[in-house]
Amino acid sequence: MKCLIRHSGMVLACIIGVAGWVGLSGMNAPAEAGPPPLQATIIDRQGNRFDVDRLQYNNRRDIIYYLDGQRRVVSLAAIERLRFIGARNDEQQTLIVTFRSGRVEEGRITVGRSSPHQDAIGLGGTSPRFSGATALGPFFILANDVSEVLLADTNVIEEDVSLDATVITVDGQRHDVTNLTYRGGHRLRYETGSRRRFADLVKVAMIDFHESMATGGQMPVTIKFWSGRPPIQGTVDADQVRLSGETDQSHYDRVYASWRGRMDNRVLTLGTHQLRQIRFQEADEDDEDEEGDDDGNDAGGKPDGKDMEAEHGWEDVDRTL
Repeated sequence: MKCLIRHSGMVLACIIGVAGWVGLSGMNAPAEAGPPPLQATIIDRQGNRFDVDRLQYNNRRDIIYYLDGQRRVVSLAAIERLRFIGARNDEQQTLIVTFRSGRVEEGRITVGRSSPHQDAIGLGGTSPRFSGATALGPFFILANDVSEVLLADTNVIEEDVSLDATVITVDGQRHDVTNLTYRGGHRLRYETGSRRRFADLVKVAMIDFHESMATGGQMPVTIKFWSGRPPIQGTVDADQVRLSGETDQSHYDRVYASWRGRMDNRVLTLGTHQLRQIRFQEADEDDEDEEGDDDGNDAGGKPDGKDMEAEHGWEDVDRTL
């Protein structure tokens, strides 16, 4: 019995020693590179100021609002100041956005209880909030309690790129639009096999949408890049069925207004199921990898600036309906 106890004690001591070594090794291991944490001063409706580190909005590093009826998803790193104007009980308030570049936008933002994000349908509504950490510990504040958010200088100016494109619908209509977005941003999610990936629309020259008899609301697409790399084939979400937990607005945004752009002083909204082709005008951007997986890892080739527009004109689209 004494030998068993002595042996058990030695095993326990070894386990504790190994655990301590692993913990110390983890403390000394270099941290993975990533975007710098956002710092800001939040001013509430009573004038109280809170210095917040690792700022997020609804657990994201961007903020969603509407400008002239068009959904906007803007990185907080690109913003210098946010001002909320309205009563605390308003479901929507006016939002004044001052960018680091000096540009100012006045939009509308939902601050009351809202439907969940498109990737979390069915999980119930949420109350928009800012979160982070202060010197006293974890911090959060509901958006309808906020008056201003003053973001610290990140020494990086991130400005939105306005994507101009020619959009061709399944019935042959052609629309020249500016500031085209997909679900409020410039990333197109698609699937290849069982893998979910995304394409940076700034690097895309053309997207062909193909008819399919397959079920499940997926539409085959061919994505062609400005770099001239081999086109990518995959499927995108074109489901028109109303999902559990969707409000009228979120269902409309997902199905009938997943693509938005400006045309003739009005907003053009289209669903993916209504498209045959999108032909982009090349943005004045630095050449980078065009594609990544769903975790944000790059997986593209190096662009060479090949003019895909001259090679693939919209007249070549099969318009047989």
